Amino acid sequence: MNPGLQPTEKNVPRVLYEILLYGHNDNKTKVEITKNQLQEQITKSRVAKNRVRVLWYLDNGEKTDDEKKQWLIENAKCKYYVILNGLDNIEKSFVKDTLSKIRTLEKSVKSIKVSKIVIAQKNNKVIEDAKVIQIEKGQP
Repeated sequence: MNPGLQPTEKNVPRVLYEILLYGHNDNKTKVEITKNQLQEQITKSRVAKNRVRVLWYLDNGEKTDDEKKQWLIENAKCKYYVILNGLDNIEKSFVKDTLSKIRTLEKSVKSIKVSKIVIAQKNNKVIEDAKVIQIEKGQP
């Protein structure tokens, strides 16, 4: 196991979002290039510097991709996250675009709250079929 960063409660502050990057050591060079591109985008952005972080996990195949993703999610210290395979191609504005989308989401949520709109939640796990009442001609 070779996780890129081992966060602990004491030394890792919570950030707005983390980019969770996983891969296999056979592709270590490509994963590191992707990680460095993301880190460069973060460093160049005044807004992203304290709000975005990259967390990565590489191994020799001991864990499945789903297990790597789960490890990353469990160790993330953020409000939002994005999971990327280390082989994914990323846009030059990936960090900026993602921050913009999160900002839009949070503005929408705030607007909904201010409008006193509540999102309904079902307590039961089974969704019941709606009963259809058929009104025949001539009925009031």
